[in-house]
Amino acid sequence: MSAFLVFAVSMRAVCRSSFLVLLVLVSTAGDAEALCPTVVDGPLFPGSMFISWTKHPVSIESGDLNGDGVRDLFVMTNGDAVQVVLGSGDGHFQPPQAYPAEGRHEDIAIGNLNADGYPDLVVAAVILDENGDEVGGVVYVLLNNGDGTFQDALEFPAGHKPCSIAIGDLNGDRVLDLALADSVHSNVTDRNVPVLLGRGDGTFQPPHFYRSDKGAYSIAVGNFDRDGDLDLVVANNRSRKISVLLGNGSGGFAYPQRYTTSANATSLAVSDLNGDDILDVAVSTWRTTGFDLFFGNGDGTFQPRVNLPYDEGMAYVQIADVDLNGKPDLLGGLGYGVSVWLGNGDGTFELPQVVPQPGAYVVVDDMNDDHVPDLVTISLGHGVLSLGRGDGTFLTQQVLKCESNPVALTMEDLDSDGVTDVSVANHSTSTVDVMLGRPGGSFGTQHQFDMGYDHHLIATGDVNGDRKLDFICGGGDLRRLSVLQGNGDGSFEPRQDSDIGKSPESMALGDFDKNGMLDVALTDSGDICVSFGNGDGSFQIAQEITYLYMSRIAAGDVNGDGALDLVAAGNTWMQVLLNN
Repeated sequence: MSAFLVFAVSMRAVCRSSFLVLLVLVSTAGDAEALCPTVVDGPLFPGSMFISWTKHPVSIESGDLNGDGVRDLFVMTNGDAVQVVLGSGDGHFQPPQAYPAEGRHEDIAIGNLNADGYPDLVVAAVILDENGDEVGGVVYVLLNNGDGTFQDALEFPAGHKPCSIAIGDLNGDRVLDLALADSVHSNVTDRNVPVLLGRGDGTFQPPHFYRSDKGAYSIAVGNFDRDGDLDLVVANNRSRKISVLLGNGSGGFAYPQRYTTSANATSLAVSDLNGDDILDVAVSTWRTTGFDLFFGNGDGTFQPRVNLPYDEGMAYVQIADVDLNGKPDLLGGLGYGVSVWLGNGDGTFELPQVVPQPGAYVVVDDMNDDHVPDLVTISLGHGVLSLGRGDGTFLTQQVLKCESNPVALTMEDLDSDGVTDVSVANHSTSTVDVMLGRPGGSFGTQHQFDMGYDHHLIATGDVNGDRKLDFICGGGDLRRLSVLQGNGDGSFEPRQDSDIGKSPESMALGDFDKNGMLDVALTDSGDICVSFGNGDGSFQIAQEITYLYMSRIAAGDVNGDGALDLVAAGNTWMQVLLNN
């Protein structure tokens, strides 16, 4: 039997000297308030960052918005505001700042619109009436104050349903202009490309409209005929075509030349993909067609499409040199991840690798100032940053699915293979999920074990002396501990219950009486108790040590005498119990 010497210390006296060893975030709620982003390193999330927003993000851009040389994020959400997330230069970010912009947001872009040297923000939106019906399209411009904060949005009419923005000097006056794809019109003859010429002060002239094709959906600029004037290319998702509109240098555009895609287009990007110094166009498509590549001839015309097949459709396409070999690579959105196609520099690409990073949109940029492209994707409620290695691979997170209401987690090597495994206690289903780790930080098939009752505590230890880790679970209304004895291969025997007379609120494991058998220290309604183990997986009735309302407990040799001591914490006090 062990006895403990008790003394107490105020929590305010020890907070400054505490250490954070491992941070695990478990969310059981829906929309959350904006949180300061946190990097979570370890076997679950190596090199990744989760970024939370108050509204669901639906598009994202990057740029140095406050002139500190660090990349920042500009995020479009499904609310009546856009959000700016300033970077810290090491892959960390500050809390998001919201700026009002009414309507349903469709796209965002960044450019220096008033020639003051600071990047400004552009938002394409659809205005809705009180019934939710679409009544017109607008462009919002948020001018930069130079420090990463922005002025109130300026509003300019922009057709009916502008859904994509391209920025460039379209009339040669050294002032940035806007071109948009307006997706509301369905007829070939409709003029669904509004062009707004800039005045140089952040304001714009009324739009001029040009033809594209059915369902203009994505737009980009480039000098396709090498005459020095910017041209436009538009992906049309209702006609399975792209349209090329050659510019005349004064802000006007010719009748479109059209090229057929293999399926409805979702987005497009422009770059020299085959190393001939002529711009080409990559198009992402729905269904099982992957990418369509249109190689330019240098005179504003393009060769017939070359298809890069894939067994799924792509939500978007981005072009970047992610392996730093000077050759453009393709990145495509799969919903559950990002497909990375490394380019050979001649218009051909290696078979894709999939980065398991879910998200509807992606931005590729150097987010931590190491001169290596990184990935930021967004999906409902959060964004994920994966840091690039410079060889075309990324340090990415892996999402492990649990049952509803996960309430406790432990990380140990459960199958004796030298790799950390993860186990999660699920409140609603009264189960434990076990995910066996693999070398490199990934996880194998999840296995589920029934606990038979509500519990919220889980720990691992060898309770029967066979040198194999077992599960010890507790909590809920039942006054007992439950053990799943491990077989050493990641599997477990059926539950074994021990009535201990207490309902654990927190618990800590250790051999407190130094008899070679694992014991459990616990708190219950202010009591601090110890349930001594019998060495066969069962436990004795818990013995009360002291009472002073404490809700959390931990074990360790506080005074270096070789005996395990207890530390319990309450609201404002911490209690130390030295083992005699």
